[in-house]
Amino acid sequence: LFEDVYEQIDRGAFDGVDFSDVRAFYDHQTGNLLGRTKADTLRLTIDDTGLRFRLILPNTQLGRDTYELVKRGDLSQCSFGFYVGDEDWVVVDETYHRNITKIDELVEISLVSIPAYDDTTVTVAQRSVEAIKERKRKLELEYEFLSLAVKS
Repeated sequence: LFEDVYEQIDRGAFDGVDFSDVRAFYDHQTGNLLGRTKADTLRLTIDDTGLRFRLILPNTQLGRDTYELVKRGDLSQCSFGFYVGDEDWVVVDETYHRNITKIDELVEISLVSIPAYDDTTVTVAQRSVEAIKERKRKLELEYEFLSLAVKS
C-alpha cells in the first residue's frame, strides 16, 4: 500500500457484507458510473482469490472508452472503497502490518490505472469478445440481406 505499510484482507472479511447496492466506477469518480449491483449490471462474488466481479459496461462514451482501454491493456487493475469493521495492526521491523478481518460495507469497486494493490486485475472476458464478434457478423449478414432486398 505504502512503503512502510503492508495491508492484507482476510478471506472471511467479506462474510455477511451486503452487496445489494454496490457501484462500479472508473477511477473512483462518482460521475463515472459504469454499473451497479442494484441494476444487475455489476455482479460480485467471493472466491478463494478474493473479490471477483462481472461488469456489463454501458453503451455510453465512457463505457466504450473503458472497454477499449481494458481491451488494450492500458486499464488493467482495480480497487475498491469500503468501510472497515475490524482490523489488527502489528509492527515488524519498522513496517506496519494491517490485517483487515471484517469489512462492514463495500461502497464501490473501480477500474483504475494506479491501484492500491498491485496484484489486482481487470480483463475483458473472452466470451464477451466472442459475443461482440458474433453480433457484428450477424449485423453484417443482415445488412447484406437488406442490400440484396433493396436491389431486387
